[in-house]
Amino acid sequence: MSRLEKRFRRIAQKLTHLEIQAGLSNDIDLTLDDLFADGRPIQSSELFLGKYSRDGIALIIKRFGFDRLLKRRGLGHLDIVCDTSDPYRHLLRIYHNKRHTAENLVCELVAHQDVLRVKNTLESTYPFGAIKVVNIEWMTLQNPTAKFTPTRPPLPGQQYPGLGIGDEVLALLIIMGRHLQVDGLLNVPQYYHTALMFSKRFNFINPQMQATVQTITRDLWKRHRLATIAWAIYFECLYDEVREKYFVWEPEEQLIPVTSLVRRYFQSREYITRVESAMEGMKFRLDEEKLTTNLKKSGLNL
Repeated sequence: MSRLEKRFRRIAQKLTHLEIQAGLSNDIDLTLDDLFADGRPIQSSELFLGKYSRDGIALIIKRFGFDRLLKRRGLGHLDIVCDTSDPYRHLLRIYHNKRHTAENLVCELVAHQDVLRVKNTLESTYPFGAIKVVNIEWMTLQNPTAKFTPTRPPLPGQQYPGLGIGDEVLALLIIMGRHLQVDGLLNVPQYYHTALMFSKRFNFINPQMQATVQTITRDLWKRHRLATIAWAIYFECLYDEVREKYFVWEPEEQLIPVTSLVRRYFQSREYITRVESAMEGMKFRLDEEKLTTNLKKSGLNL
């Protein structure tokens, strides 16, 4: 456990049930047992992920110091919008300057509680079965007041530079997973660089995909920076020398273990062996000529 996560856990222990559900109607009475029925999650129409009120989220932002982190980046007067009208897909947005426009959006999180029935398992020793997860369908962290620079160019899917608080957000998500009593946090990254950011704590359920991301890092990071690799994968300019074809990114499930049940899977000898064995049979190189052509067509300058 990192120092950051330990600090966040100490802060979380001081938060009360009433504080994180502050501002709710008096007739709301939700217990943790109410979150799942017949294996399918149920979420209150007023509580984000069945647990957090809007005022509670505002308090969490303050207690964990996110308001100070954002203020240092020129982002203040935060306003929180929660849309829980769809009980199985909750939306959280945070704006600065209290203006609800795309140009003022700092954070967007789309998530829901789910039961994951894992298809790809280590059959011989570790069948997963069904586990409770928070499914992070979409997450944007951006600074709409910042500009891209030659040393910090845009990455695929980015409209504004990131906030640089990924470690803090991941630590908070883990705390959230414990509060919700789920087994893990699920993410299906649409881009390589997103998978790489999450890889500090997330692992791909499929050992082959975990090996792929680690091999790309092994083969390319000594010669190329993140933006170059990210755009090369986006434009399919990464050549698989073993299979003799260009690599195509296909999103797969990543998981942060919250309980020991899931943690043991990723720490198992079989999972680690499968990753290492797959890496031995992989080799990638970047087709710089093809990438240059695609970047020029798109008006990008790296």
